[in-house]
Amino acid sequence: MRLKYYINERTSIYGAGITFLDIDETILRTHARVVIKKDGKIVKRLRNFEFLQYKPEEGEEVDFSEYSDAKLFHRTSEPIETTIKRMQKMMHGIKKSDSGSKMVIVSARANLNDKEEFLQTFRDFGIPIDDIYIERVGEAGAAGANIPEKKKNVMFKYLLSGNYRRARLIDDSKANCRAFLELENELPDDLITSMRERYKIPIDEPVIDFYALNVTKEGSLKRIVG
Repeated sequence: MRLKYYINERTSIYGAGITFLDIDETILRTHARVVIKKDGKIVKRLRNFEFLQYKPEEGEEVDFSEYSDAKLFHRTSEPIETTIKRMQKMMHGIKKSDSGSKMVIVSARANLNDKEEFLQTFRDFGIPIDDIYIERVGEAGAAGANIPEKKKNVMFKYLLSGNYRRARLIDDSKANCRAFLELENELPDDLITSMRERYKIPIDEPVIDFYALNVTKEGSLKRIVG
């Protein structure tokens, strides 16, 4: 039987799908900051996207420790309801259909210092985290250089399996969304050929349907195209 999945106004497409999600400002509003110090004193506290544009001055030290603090993460995180409700609905559909679809978190964070407290934060908000694998691409506990490319490489690894007809990214970063969409034109020819044969895909249809949703500051979801 061909399993079908519907994406708003999109045409239905059969087969399994994979959904990638970010954490910070996508699933949860978080309050860790990159701390800039000079002469032992804090001079700035920057969010990830602010730090990516920041050039430390001579004598300044960069402290990423808040991004590895699981207690801070648990105590201060706030739910983004639109994303969480979507995750709950998707996981319900995945379990009900048993289609092989899955959800994967791809975060710019590195490991936190208490795995169980980190995971409990998600459970407290009703997020089915125990059914979701978490990939971390961060350096030193916070966003390092070229995070969109690093996330893209992780997501590409999953798509190369040839198991997924649909690929979705939900992320607050437009740069991450655009990097993800680039993968549609980077699929290797042998993968495309094998998937066409495996799923009986007509030559005029894409083997993987790509769909990027950007989480706005207000918490709504906006589709990114190209």
